[in-house]
Amino acid sequence: AIVITYILKQGAQHGIVVEPDTSGITQTSMPIIYNMRVYNYGFVDDTVLLSVAWKRNDVICIILDSLGINPINSLFVRSLQLKRFKLKVIPPNMLTVPFVYDTASVKGVVKADTGVEDIAFVYTQIYDPRFTYDIVIKPDTSINTTDRNIVVPMKLILKGSPFDSINLGLLYNGDSMQCFLVDTSGNYLSDLKVNDTFNFNLNINIDKNGNLRDTIKVMGVSYLYPNSRDTAFVELIRSPEVKEYTFDIHNYESPFKLRNGTNFVITVPEDGFLTLRIYDRLGREVRTLISHELFTGGKHLVFWDGRDNYGKLVSPGVYIYVAEFKSLKGIKERIVKKTAVIP
Repeated sequence: AIVITYILKQGAQHGIVVEPDTSGITQTSMPIIYNMRVYNYGFVDDTVLLSVAWKRNDVICIILDSLGINPINSLFVRSLQLKRFKLKVIPPNMLTVPFVYDTASVKGVVKADTGVEDIAFVYTQIYDPRFTYDIVIKPDTSINTTDRNIVVPMKLILKGSPFDSINLGLLYNGDSMQCFLVDTSGNYLSDLKVNDTFNFNLNINIDKNGNLRDTIKVMGVSYLYPNSRDTAFVELIRSPEVKEYTFDIHNYESPFKLRNGTNFVITVPEDGFLTLRIYDRLGREVRTLISHELFTGGKHLVFWDGRDNYGKLVSPGVYIYVAEFKSLKGIKERIVKKTAVIP
């Protein structure tokens, strides 16, 4: 909290403060209104005479009542109370340069003692949206990748504007990926207040079945000067995704003892249907362990207890197992291997 104490000189009866010192921004042809006040910290009620002076010939400043309707030149303020009023700054219809500055001095003088006065300074920035300046978003780039999560360092550069807010936006194929603009600390961005140069990142999260080629547009447009804008193009080229798994099967232990059984370790490349059958050396079916069952992509264990389709233990010897896989896309694969059963 800030505590302000006003102290009168010894023997003085009057004291006023005009406030606040403030600033604002507006465009040509669009007046801006500031909320002002006069505080009487004297011991007596006073009439305060108000006046305003400003620097530019093409700007007009008017002191208005607290409703912002009628022009006034004085306020009656009781002791230890305040009265509010407004300052209206009317900018020119156009400028010969992109922006200008003006300072208004709002002066209050105690009518009963003109030696008691105070001044508040109001600083206004005025811009003309007809003008343009350079906004640069870079880089325009092309990325070849197999990754699904990508971070692209970006840079926004303003040339010729000491102040501005930039609206940032993205245009991309939302069915193929999700994109976000974040600052270097990872905070999401939409609007930026920039003086010169700003570094940020484009985060890209590509869907599993996303397109192999896409273009992302990173767009920036000036809040003050709508004709000032730029777009960076990020072309994304994805190599066909390498499968994390390939279809494979083996059993452990092999050879195995009947009383222990054996585990088949099956690697499935993607979701699909699996069949696993065991045959003797003459090609006769001994056991169907899996029959066209849906398996998800990944590794799976299937146990064989050494029994046939009728629940009887098989005889020691060499057996052939056949694994068949059909993906949901219709791709078929088949593996044939041997194992041995020992007493």
